[in-house]
Amino acid sequence: MNSKVVLVAGVLSVMVVACQTPKKPEAPPPPQASIRFEPAWAVSTIHHGDGRYGDLFSGASRAVWNTSEIASMKKAASTPPDLVPPRLDEDAQALTEAYVVIECHLVSEFNDMSVAYDAIRLRGIQSYMMTPDGTRLDPIQIRSFGSVDESQADALKRFSLTTVLIFPRDNLLMGMPALSAQAESARLVLEGHDSVYYFEWAGMHAGESGLRPPTQEEALYITKLGYYELYTGIRRLAHIFD
Repeated sequence: MNSKVVLVAGVLSVMVVACQTPKKPEAPPPPQASIRFEPAWAVSTIHHGDGRYGDLFSGASRAVWNTSEIASMKKAASTPPDLVPPRLDEDAQALTEAYVVIECHLVSEFNDMSVAYDAIRLRGIQSYMMTPDGTRLDPIQIRSFGSVDESQADALKRFSLTTVLIFPRDNLLMGMPALSAQAESARLVLEGHDSVYYFEWAGMHAGESGLRPPTQEEALYITKLGYYELYTGIRRLAHIFD
């Protein structure tokens, strides 16, 4: 190749590179992004967000966000079994530190009994956490406690079941909280059967410490699933990185 042509091509390449707009450095995340989201209260009622069926889940459905404070309340209200697993308290503390543990007390009186039965067992339903900025978090474990309870509600059957959903508190790859304090709220979304339902918790404001004290009704839901039953059932997660 002619040396002049090579020289011109080289000069043009340098000019193109020099004319490119330098890439702006990425802005650092806001300080609240490095702080975990903490709910302002523990117990949330169910809401119908969208979709075909506004009566798939009963208004009696509740979800409890298990913080260390809620674990202490559960323990105070629970009778220890004859044989308490060793280190259960340490495991319970480790679980509330490393995971978001939400227990759902789901109730359905839907007129199609087979659909109602499937709904409270979360069959055909996607469950995930969502924040207003679009952050989505899928559960790493879903576990039901006890069996489906059936009772009569006038002409309909009422089905109820307690199911615990567990989400990671931290994104280990990013080194950041999975749900951060910059989110004003967090929702547990149940999506399926042509319907969307959700439980919602507002975030704790700066300067606040501790949950809003539960009402008498909320305390009944908090203690519905006992401390020893819950943490004995999920304690293996506390040792997942041992």
